[in-house]
Amino acid sequence: MAPKSSAASSSSRSSKIAPPNASHPAARAGLIDAALSSRQHAHPASYHSFISSKYLSPPTSSSSARGKRPPPSPLAPPLPDAIPASVVQERLIRWFEGVKTDRGMPWRKDVDARIAEKDGGMTTAQRSQRGYEVWVSEIMLQQTQVAAVIPYYNRWLTLFPTIASLASASDDAVNSAWKGLGYYSRAKRLLEGAKRVQKEFKGRMPETVEDLLKVDGIGPYSAGAISSIAFGKRAPMVDGNVTRVLSPNLDASPPVSATDINDKPLLNPPGTFNQALMELGATVCTPRNPDCGSCCLKDVCLGYAEVRAARAAKPTPTEQVPVADIEDLCTVCTPFDPSSSAFEVTQYPQSKEKKAVREEETVVGIVEWTCSTSGESKDGSRKVLLVKRPEKGLLAGLWEFPALDLPTTSPSTPASRSRSLQSHLSSLIPTLPPLTPSSSPPTTSPTLTSTSSLGSVLQVYSHQKRLYHITRLIFSSPCPPILSSTLTTKAKWVDATQVEDTVTGGAAGKCWAVRNGKKPEGFGVLLSNLGKGGPGKKAAAGGTKKANGGTAKRRRKDRSSEEEAEESDDGWLVSDDEEVEVVRKKAKKTAVKVVEEVSVVEVKTEEPRRKRPVIVVSDSESE
Repeated sequence: MAPKSSAASSSSRSSKIAPPNASHPAARAGLIDAALSSRQHAHPASYHSFISSKYLSPPTSSSSARGKRPPPSPLAPPLPDAIPASVVQERLIRWFEGVKTDRGMPWRKDVDARIAEKDGGMTTAQRSQRGYEVWVSEIMLQQTQVAAVIPYYNRWLTLFPTIASLASASDDAVNSAWKGLGYYSRAKRLLEGAKRVQKEFKGRMPETVEDLLKVDGIGPYSAGAISSIAFGKRAPMVDGNVTRVLSPNLDASPPVSATDINDKPLLNPPGTFNQALMELGATVCTPRNPDCGSCCLKDVCLGYAEVRAARAAKPTPTEQVPVADIEDLCTVCTPFDPSSSAFEVTQYPQSKEKKAVREEETVVGIVEWTCSTSGESKDGSRKVLLVKRPEKGLLAGLWEFPALDLPTTSPSTPASRSRSLQSHLSSLIPTLPPLTPSSSPPTTSPTLTSTSSLGSVLQVYSHQKRLYHITRLIFSSPCPPILSSTLTTKAKWVDATQVEDTVTGGAAGKCWAVRNGKKPEGFGVLLSNLGKGGPGKKAAAGGTKKANGGTAKRRRKDRSSEEEAEESDDGWLVSDDEEVEVVRKKAKKTAVKVVEEVSVVEVKTEEPRRKRPVIVVSDSESE
């Protein structure tokens, strides 16, 4: 875990910090001043025990079989004047009731799953349907903005209104409904999960966390969300938003996963309480500029109480441990220096060290066939070769153009890419001629009539940047070339007019857009760390070779300096904890795509700035 820099943090949207909260239980016990006076923010385990609840009682300290002292528990008896958990819950739920419809989420419904059917509650079928709707929404919301999910959610329930209708759908139908939302493995898991529910649970959505975890694609977070929201079960659901609320409120900075922060039973009503925690983290306790002054928990939050005390009069850090016994120190939190200028409410939770994003290359062949006897050359009479990706891995089971990932040992060159593409296409089409245009008379074998290098397009995934080098190849023969017998279920010829509806991955869509003369996002933006001989910092020019003595035509370079943020495979921004600001210098006009089919904003300035909203990764099992 790494401390957050002051540049990326802000304690409040208001520049004015409230005076110290002397009534906070930790302040009354003198623990806040002691923690701020320690150079390592040392504090006893009781520092976090300012909330009392029968569900949070510490475990009994019993000796082990060998007589050794058991490891210290992160829980401690409540402090004097501890705040009852019911008070915290009531404040949070009261606030949530006033804002829960503000963002127009169609999956939020006022139903109480705890009411029995005989008392006017939902039937078993209605409960199952409610569980299905929550399931779909939670999977869609993984790594995707709420505004982007809403139209997809509505369309999904129109196409697949029940678990049974989804279970009987084809892979292509499901991928088509998901097209544009990104992270297609989520759609695949929904389909597989629906089949499991149909087979093992007789088409009824499981209600408990234990049973939900048996369904494909449902992990601890999703199971807790479905069980608590749809069925009223006491189950924790901890995502990035919830972690961001609990960590500063409890003043906890554990070097552990989010699921370890609050794995305790919840008070009633658990579904409303869970949603309230999520909403507070998404709208108030945000990664940058949290609105602490208007937070319903501002007088409870220990992190905010620390900042208020520190701003009033910073104690001088010392090496003195502020507890009588070093064995009483908190064993959960990561040490940090509270006197640092980076110490803000946003210090909690501690940020993770980001892994370096891999930079790799792929050669793509857009292979087109035209009939040599018809004389037609328009898309209406052309066919395009598509290949289905493996059922596991990146973009599993999606249709794309023939593509081959290049070795990462050394940068590629036009010649090496051509050889790789020739070898790959030969495995798909045994009768494939050399990738050199020919002016020979038509034969029964395919003849290459045109080859064009269309340049490169960059696609940024959550874990890698991949540069796709595109080559367009046009073959002519009386009939479409016969595909390899071992690939009949993995490759097919598709009418050119149907390609856009068939390919679903973001990279394949971009390649087809380039083929049609467009310049999608990422066109000409190349990788920077592939070394000499490979793509550089600017766009690589492509060449066009035509049969019958045609001359090479050089494509214009696109010198966009836009820095790419982490994105899903269809361009939805993915950022754990911070906004990403992209600056395109010297641009006269910038079109900002806020949400597909929602709005487009144009900014006419010398240095327009485009801000993309924050997305929080909500489930560790999502990828």
